[in-house]
Amino acid sequence: MSTNTDNLYRNKRDTPCIPGEEPLTVTTNVSEINDNSSSYTVFSIMNSLNQGTKNIKYSSNPNIILLLGLSGAGKSTLAQYLFGNNSNLISVAKKNSWCEATGDFYIEDKAKKIGHNSVLSHTELPDLLIDPETNIPIYDCPGFSDTRDPEHDISGAYFIKAVTDKAKTSKFIFVVNYNSVTIGANREEFMTLARHATNMINNISKYRESIALVATKIKDDKSDKQRIIAITDFLQGVRRTLKNTNKEPSVQLFIDILLTTSGPNNRDYTRIGFMPKFDTEGPLIDMPVVQAHKKSLRTIIYRNMVHFTIIDPTDLKPSISRYRAHRYPGECNQIAMSLLSYEAPASEASYISPKFIDECFRYDEYKAAGIYNVIVDKFKLDLLKQLINNTLNHDESSLYSSYTPDHLVLRGHYVKLSDLYKYPQVWNAKFVEIFALKKIFIDYDIHEHFSMSIIAPTWEILSRININLSGKPGDAHTQQKATSGSSVSKPHGEDGAPGLPGGPGGNFVGIGATFIDSHYLSISVDGGRGGPGQDGGNGMDGTDDTECPDTIKDANYPRKLGCRSSHFADSNRLYDQGCSAQSNFDGYSIDIRTIDTYTQRVTCYPKNDGPFKGNGTNGGNGGKGGEGGYPGRILVIAKNNHSIYTRNQVGNTGLNGKSGVGGNAGEKKRKLVINNELYPVDILDEYDFDNSEQDYKYVKSEGSYFPGNSGIDGYNDENIKHPERALLPSNFVHQSIVDYKTFAHKYSSGNTEDVDLIDFLNFLETN
Repeated sequence: MSTNTDNLYRNKRDTPCIPGEEPLTVTTNVSEINDNSSSYTVFSIMNSLNQGTKNIKYSSNPNIILLLGLSGAGKSTLAQYLFGNNSNLISVAKKNSWCEATGDFYIEDKAKKIGHNSVLSHTELPDLLIDPETNIPIYDCPGFSDTRDPEHDISGAYFIKAVTDKAKTSKFIFVVNYNSVTIGANREEFMTLARHATNMINNISKYRESIALVATKIKDDKSDKQRIIAITDFLQGVRRTLKNTNKEPSVQLFIDILLTTSGPNNRDYTRIGFMPKFDTEGPLIDMPVVQAHKKSLRTIIYRNMVHFTIIDPTDLKPSISRYRAHRYPGECNQIAMSLLSYEAPASEASYISPKFIDECFRYDEYKAAGIYNVIVDKFKLDLLKQLINNTLNHDESSLYSSYTPDHLVLRGHYVKLSDLYKYPQVWNAKFVEIFALKKIFIDYDIHEHFSMSIIAPTWEILSRININLSGKPGDAHTQQKATSGSSVSKPHGEDGAPGLPGGPGGNFVGIGATFIDSHYLSISVDGGRGGPGQDGGNGMDGTDDTECPDTIKDANYPRKLGCRSSHFADSNRLYDQGCSAQSNFDGYSIDIRTIDTYTQRVTCYPKNDGPFKGNGTNGGNGGKGGEGGYPGRILVIAKNNHSIYTRNQVGNTGLNGKSGVGGNAGEKKRKLVINNELYPVDILDEYDFDNSEQDYKYVKSEGSYFPGNSGIDGYNDENIKHPERALLPSNFVHQSIVDYKTFAHKYSSGNTEDVDLIDFLNFLETN
């Protein structure tokens, strides 16, 4: 289809409303546009790319913002509203075929930057705008799932990749129709967007601070707060469904990023915004409320999205529309093979043998031989190569799977490693086998704990990929800390238990003939790290003393009164009759004695009712860290040389448990000293006590209590458990090869010309 179709629909908007004629918003049947897909040739696709290369504009600013979304979501309207000339934007009332207002409004752009056909995408290239306030470049990108034809679908993805490859950092604003993200909406439209987003952004968690969602085409009369609640309720519902069914973890993560919160009680959703509702006609520049609404969106873009994230070229992988792969079976793969393999005559381009895909990246050889008659510069070729690799085998019907509770087998002619995650059985599998009759595309990091075999004639590693089958770390103890001292029968903290062992690394078997870019692949089957030792329990604290109350000076404790003391002047000695005693009163120890002729001293010592008085008890030893798990085994059988990095090491020992802390010493309190004065009672110099003549004071006690001893970190290894090796059937390798050959004979369609597969099967026979 010619791009003049867009002009047709834009021109219709300028035509006066004539009663009885089709309204401007009526759409054309997309099947009428696309059913001639078989006529598209490599030439038309390359012509589209060449024209786009001439017309696309790049910014010299390394920091960019991408507006992304499905075709027709309103990206261009949002772009022009936020960053364009609002003098050109006019709110226009929609009318039906009888020129009656429908109550809805759309934005008309005098500069023709906005399209309104709900089937055809308007944007053909990433359209560059410069934010007049920040000078940041914004790219209004072609829509995902472009519904026009292969050349627009392919070139749209191609130029998104081209733009990001020239930038250093980026932010991503995903644009969606408001009605598709509220409760009651069909979830498929949002899921299509989310899948495109997560397919395009390979490591989406890396960009979590640079992603936001903006809803467009607001029609309801809710408040701003109610609209945010409606959107977040919808997203949370989708998230729950995916979590409960263990499906699409990347989409779950994408939703988690959109649901980022801050503010009081974390109730402010900082990554979700929406366009204003347009409910009156006229230029947008003359609408104060519409202009004021920009502030909230700019806050999301420049403040809530914390920073621009550095782009790794391997992170961003735009792909061709899944719609095309399902509507025209085989079309995507045929076009891909045409573009990157040697070129048949144009009249034969619609029929391309599957064998060509095995040759599709030998561009330099064919170019040198003079048989590659479509001129593609190396830059285009590299981008197309990545684009097509991301697109191959979107059609799940080409995959065959079988599984038992712990064994998943995936088979196909062309298989991507990421296809594993289409099957929820992968989460519980202990053994996984992947068989590809043609090629396995290693396109996705694997971090699992199963054993795995991959058998394919050709392996192609698309970026730096790690297949990590290392063992699980040892589980932590249910209680992080052992029981602390608590009673006379259990005064000391218990020793912490040793850590549990790490799990065994999985086993990996890889068999292939040709390995493309094998140096990008690393395989790890290390044992899991040991679990942490349990912390020792703490000792009991000593009990603080209780001081004597000063009221004891007036109490009738034994031997306080009625004693007599005489001083014989001739011998200078003291006669003491019953004035000294050791006594207890209300639990306090009391010492009573006469210290000179005229004074009786009463000393009241503090009491301590603790089980160990004021002394602390000992803490327990920490448990020793768990032993590291045994590594798995790696077996790579290759017909040709490869540079795959492999690693299988015993897992690290777990962290030692911390020692229990000895109990603190209790506080030694003061003693109370009371001095009672004597007075004479007769001529013999005998004295009794005058209660009115006394003084008292608190005095520091002698000595101190002792704290308990702390334990030793990681000292206890009693009853430590040892690791186990990975379970692997004794004939696992042999059986995998047998299963592969059975699959090959069943699904190779008896193609005796498939020399590579036959050669590979012979290679398996001899190994």
